[in-house]
Amino acid sequence: MPSSDEVKVACLFDLDGTLLDFEEASFGALNTALGDLRDPSTGCEVTGKMHVSIIGTRKEHWSKQLLEEAKVPPSKLTPEQYVKNWEKALEAQYPKLGLMPGTIEMLAFLKKHSIPAALATSSDRATCDQKLAYQKDIRDAMQFVITGSDVDNGKPAPDPFLAAAKGLGVPIEKCVVFEDAAERRQIRAGGRGHRLRDDRQAVLGRQPRVVWPRRRDARQPR
Repeated sequence: MPSSDEVKVACLFDLDGTLLDFEEASFGALNTALGDLRDPSTGCEVTGKMHVSIIGTRKEHWSKQLLEEAKVPPSKLTPEQYVKNWEKALEAQYPKLGLMPGTIEMLAFLKKHSIPAALATSSDRATCDQKLAYQKDIRDAMQFVITGSDVDNGKPAPDPFLAAAKGLGVPIEKCVVFEDAAERRQIRAGGRGHRLRDDRQAVLGRQPRVVWPRRRDARQPR
Protein backbone atom coordinates (compact mmCIF):
# COMPACT_ATOMS: atom_id res chain seq x y z
CA MET A 1 0.00 0.00 0.00
CA PRO A 2 1.31 3.52 -0.78
CA SER A 3 2.61 5.70 2.03
CA SER A 4 0.20 8.17 3.63
CA ASP A 5 1.91 11.02 1.75
CA GLU A 6 1.23 9.29 -1.57
CA VAL A 7 -2.41 8.43 -0.81
CA LYS A 8 -4.82 11.05 -2.17
CA VAL A 9 -7.95 9.40 -0.79
CA ALA A 10 -8.94 6.33 1.23
CA CYS A 11 -12.38 4.81 1.80
CA LEU A 12 -13.89 3.69 5.11
CA PHE A 13 -17.00 1.52 4.97
CA ASP A 14 -19.70 0.54 7.37
CA LEU A 15 -20.65 -3.11 6.73
CA ASP A 16 -24.31 -3.88 7.45
CA GLY A 17 -26.67 -2.07 5.12
CA THR A 18 -23.78 -0.42 3.29
CA LEU A 19 -21.88 -3.29 1.68
CA LEU A 20 -23.76 -6.28 3.09
CA ASP A 21 -27.54 -6.71 2.82
CA PHE A 22 -27.98 -7.62 6.48
CA GLU A 23 -30.72 -5.49 7.96
CA GLU A 24 -33.71 -7.41 6.58
CA ALA A 25 -32.42 -10.67 8.05
CA SER A 26 -31.64 -8.89 11.32
CA PHE A 27 -35.15 -7.42 11.51
CA GLY A 28 -36.72 -10.85 11.22
CA ALA A 29 -34.37 -12.28 13.83
CA LEU A 30 -35.18 -9.48 16.28
CA ASN A 31 -38.79 -10.62 16.33
CA THR A 32 -37.98 -14.33 16.30
CA ALA A 33 -35.77 -13.71 19.34
CA LEU A 34 -38.80 -12.59 21.35
CA GLY A 35 -40.14 -16.14 21.15
CA ASP A 36 -43.56 -16.74 22.65
CA LEU A 37 -43.54 -13.26 24.17
CA ARG A 38 -44.16 -11.68 20.79
CA ASP A 39 -47.74 -10.46 20.52
CA PRO A 40 -48.46 -7.70 17.97
CA SER A 41 -51.95 -7.22 19.45
CA THR A 42 -50.39 -5.90 22.67
CA GLY A 43 -47.50 -4.06 21.03
CA CYS A 44 -44.97 -6.66 22.07
CA GLU A 45 -42.98 -6.78 18.85
CA VAL A 46 -40.17 -5.00 17.05
CA THR A 47 -41.61 -2.69 14.43
CA GLY A 48 -39.78 -1.44 11.37
CA LYS A 49 -39.44 2.00 12.92
CA MET A 50 -37.93 0.51 16.10
CA HIS A 51 -35.49 -1.53 14.05
CA VAL A 52 -34.31 1.41 11.99
CA SER A 53 -33.68 3.42 15.16
CA ILE A 54 -31.06 0.94 16.43
CA ILE A 55 -29.14 0.31 13.19
CA GLY A 56 -25.42 0.71 13.77
CA THR A 57 -25.56 0.57 17.58
CA ARG A 58 -24.06 -2.00 19.93
CA LYS A 59 -25.88 -5.09 21.16
CA GLU A 60 -25.79 -4.03 24.80
CA HIS A 61 -27.54 -0.81 23.83
CA TRP A 62 -30.14 -1.93 21.29
CA SER A 63 -31.21 -5.03 23.22
CA LYS A 64 -32.18 -2.97 26.26
CA GLN A 65 -33.84 -0.28 24.14
CA LEU A 66 -35.96 -2.69 22.09
CA LEU A 67 -37.15 -4.67 25.11
CA GLU A 68 -38.16 -1.48 26.88
CA GLU A 69 -40.07 -0.24 23.83
CA ALA A 70 -41.74 -3.63 23.41
CA LYS A 71 -42.64 -3.52 27.13
CA VAL A 72 -40.85 -6.78 27.94
CA PRO A 73 -39.64 -6.77 31.58
CA PRO A 74 -36.23 -8.30 32.46
CA SER A 75 -38.06 -10.88 34.56
CA LYS A 76 -39.41 -12.39 31.33
CA LEU A 77 -36.45 -11.79 29.01
CA THR A 78 -33.13 -10.16 29.83
CA PRO A 79 -31.22 -8.10 27.25
CA GLU A 80 -28.41 -10.65 27.39
CA GLN A 81 -30.70 -13.58 26.60
CA TYR A 82 -32.43 -11.56 23.90
CA VAL A 83 -29.09 -11.04 22.15
CA LYS A 84 -28.32 -14.77 22.39
CA ASN A 85 -31.72 -15.60 20.87
CA TRP A 86 -31.09 -13.08 18.07
CA GLU A 87 -27.66 -14.50 17.31
CA LYS A 88 -29.05 -18.05 17.18
CA ALA A 89 -31.85 -16.95 14.82
CA LEU A 90 -29.26 -15.37 12.51
CA GLU A 91 -26.79 -18.26 12.31
CA ALA A 92 -28.55 -19.95 9.39
CA GLN A 93 -28.84 -16.63 7.54
CA TYR A 94 -25.14 -15.75 7.22
CA PRO A 95 -24.45 -17.97 4.18
CA LYS A 96 -27.51 -16.50 2.44
CA LEU A 97 -26.70 -12.81 2.89
CA GLY A 98 -26.24 -10.92 -0.35
CA LEU A 99 -24.45 -7.70 -1.19
CA MET A 100 -26.06 -4.29 -1.38
CA PRO A 101 -26.63 -2.92 -4.89
CA GLY A 102 -23.46 -1.32 -6.23
CA THR A 103 -21.08 -3.13 -3.88
CA ILE A 104 -19.36 -5.19 -6.57
CA GLU A 105 -18.92 -2.12 -8.76
CA MET A 106 -17.52 -0.10 -5.87
CA LEU A 107 -15.05 -2.80 -4.89
CA ALA A 108 -13.91 -3.06 -8.51
CA PHE A 109 -13.46 0.72 -8.61
CA LEU A 110 -11.26 0.59 -5.51
CA LYS A 111 -9.11 -2.14 -6.99
CA LYS A 112 -8.78 -0.44 -10.39
CA HIS A 113 -7.58 2.81 -8.83
CA SER A 114 -5.56 1.24 -5.98
CA ILE A 115 -7.60 3.07 -3.34
CA PRO A 116 -6.96 1.87 0.24
CA ALA A 117 -10.09 0.73 2.07
CA ALA A 118 -11.08 -0.40 5.55
CA LEU A 119 -14.20 -1.60 7.35
CA ALA A 120 -15.56 0.06 10.50
CA THR A 121 -18.48 -1.98 11.85
CA SER A 122 -20.43 -1.97 15.10
CA SER A 123 -20.51 -5.78 15.08
CA ASP A 124 -18.20 -7.49 17.53
CA ARG A 125 -15.20 -9.34 16.16
CA ALA A 126 -16.76 -12.81 16.29
CA THR A 127 -19.95 -11.71 14.53
CA CYS A 128 -18.02 -9.75 11.90
CA ASP A 129 -15.85 -12.80 11.19
CA GLN A 130 -18.98 -14.93 10.77
CA LYS A 131 -20.39 -12.52 8.20
CA LEU A 132 -17.15 -12.07 6.26
CA ALA A 133 -16.50 -15.81 6.12
CA TYR A 134 -19.03 -15.91 3.26
CA GLN A 135 -18.02 -12.59 1.65
CA LYS A 136 -14.69 -13.08 -0.12
CA ASP A 137 -15.15 -10.01 -2.33
CA ILE A 138 -15.41 -7.73 0.70
CA ARG A 139 -12.59 -9.45 2.59
CA ASP A 140 -10.20 -9.17 -0.33
CA ALA A 141 -10.95 -5.47 -0.87
CA MET A 142 -10.27 -4.36 2.73
CA GLN A 143 -6.79 -3.74 4.05
CA PHE A 144 -8.01 -3.27 7.62
CA VAL A 145 -11.07 -4.14 9.71
CA ILE A 146 -12.24 -2.40 12.88
CA THR A 147 -15.09 -3.94 14.87
CA GLY A 148 -17.03 -2.92 17.94
CA SER A 149 -14.65 -5.10 19.97
CA ASP A 150 -11.70 -2.90 19.02
CA VAL A 151 -12.85 0.48 20.35
CA ASP A 152 -14.07 1.79 23.69
CA ASN A 153 -16.78 3.96 22.17
CA GLY A 154 -18.86 2.45 19.40
CA LYS A 155 -21.08 4.24 16.91
CA PRO A 156 -22.58 6.81 16.86
CA ALA A 157 -19.23 7.99 18.28
CA PRO A 158 -16.69 8.44 15.44
CA ASP A 159 -14.10 6.19 17.13
CA PRO A 160 -14.49 3.18 14.76
CA PHE A 161 -13.82 5.36 11.71
CA LEU A 162 -10.90 7.12 13.37
CA ALA A 163 -9.40 3.73 14.29
CA ALA A 164 -9.91 2.43 10.74
CA ALA A 165 -8.12 5.45 9.28
CA LYS A 166 -5.28 4.96 11.74
CA GLY A 167 -5.08 1.29 10.78
CA LEU A 168 -4.66 2.28 7.15
CA GLY A 169 -2.07 4.85 8.12
CA VAL A 170 -4.08 7.58 6.37
CA PRO A 171 -5.17 10.90 7.97
CA ILE A 172 -8.92 11.01 8.53
CA GLU A 173 -9.04 14.20 6.47
CA LYS A 174 -8.14 12.13 3.41
CA CYS A 175 -10.88 9.58 4.03
CA VAL A 176 -14.32 9.27 2.49
CA VAL A 177 -16.75 7.44 4.78
CA PHE A 178 -19.68 5.37 3.49
CA GLU A 179 -22.46 4.80 6.02
CA ASP A 180 -26.17 3.97 5.88
CA ALA A 181 -27.22 5.15 9.35
CA ALA A 182 -28.91 8.49 9.77
CA GLU A 183 -26.46 10.09 12.20
CA ARG A 184 -23.71 12.12 10.54
CA ARG A 185 -21.08 10.31 12.61
CA GLN A 186 -18.77 10.16 9.61
CA ILE A 187 -18.72 13.96 9.36
CA ARG A 188 -17.97 14.29 13.07
CA ALA A 189 -15.07 11.92 12.55
CA GLY A 190 -13.48 14.52 10.31
CA GLY A 191 -13.80 12.66 7.02
CA ARG A 192 -16.05 13.37 4.06
CA GLY A 193 -19.24 11.36 4.34
CA HIS A 194 -21.55 9.62 1.91
CA ARG A 195 -24.80 8.29 3.31
CA LEU A 196 -26.05 5.44 1.14
CA ARG A 197 -29.68 4.93 0.20
CA ASP A 198 -31.83 1.91 0.99
CA ASP A 199 -35.40 2.55 -0.13
CA ARG A 200 -36.67 -0.13 2.25
CA GLN A 201 -35.84 2.17 5.18
CA ALA A 202 -38.41 4.69 3.95
CA VAL A 203 -41.07 1.99 4.25
CA LEU A 204 -39.88 1.31 7.79
CA GLY A 205 -40.26 4.89 8.90
CA ARG A 206 -37.16 6.77 7.77
CA GLN A 207 -36.73 8.92 4.70
CA PRO A 208 -33.25 8.11 3.43
CA ARG A 209 -31.31 10.13 0.92
CA VAL A 210 -27.93 10.06 -0.72
CA VAL A 211 -25.60 12.55 0.90
CA TRP A 212 -22.66 13.63 -1.22
CA PRO A 213 -20.12 16.08 0.18
CA ARG A 214 -20.86 19.70 -0.68
CA ARG A 215 -17.33 20.94 -0.22
CA ARG A 216 -15.66 22.27 -3.33
CA ASP A 217 -12.86 19.71 -3.15
CA ALA A 218 -15.29 16.77 -2.98
CA ARG A 219 -15.83 14.65 -6.04
CA GLN A 220 -18.20 11.83 -6.84
CA PRO A 221 -16.43 8.66 -8.04
CA ARG A 222 -16.45 8.32 -11.79
